[in-house]
Amino acid sequence: MKPRKEPRPLESLGDLKSYALWLLSSREYSQARMLTKLSGRCADKDLVDGCLSELLESNYLSDERMTQSYVRMAVDKGSDGPMKIASKLMQKGIDRALINEYLIPDDEIWLRNAAKTLSKKFKSPADSHEARQKQARFLANRGFMMDQIRYALDNAGEGDESPFR
Repeated sequence: MKPRKEPRPLESLGDLKSYALWLLSSREYSQARMLTKLSGRCADKDLVDGCLSELLESNYLSDERMTQSYVRMAVDKGSDGPMKIASKLMQKGIDRALINEYLIPDDEIWLRNAAKTLSKKFKSPADSHEARQKQARFLANRGFMMDQIRYALDNAGEGDESPFR
């Protein structure tokens, strides 16, 4: 197997901006993550800061848009709860106030996602206290809140609302 080539360092604002736009062409990035990516390719902090400023002024880089996009994708996927989504966004360098602004407050969505996630992992409702605790821990680890977990567990095996079909 060939050894992987080290990427060439970027030494001009044009090269750095081209690299940043290439990254942004595939997905949204937070300012913090873009700073990390650009700093890995350019040692000149002033050049990196200048590039970030240009990206922000041109609205190519937006923490709001990145947060909105990530929340929408995570909710549509349905396997993570609101606490895990918030945690992942904070790891990406997004401000807590911005996360709270875009994290969907509609409890109905989270209840449905908790039930759907539970039914994907467990094919039948819990038949013992230990099994119920195991299912609750699973949902808690996925970032669902206690009321959402309780809803998913309590509605197991009950008609159309049942996560187990």
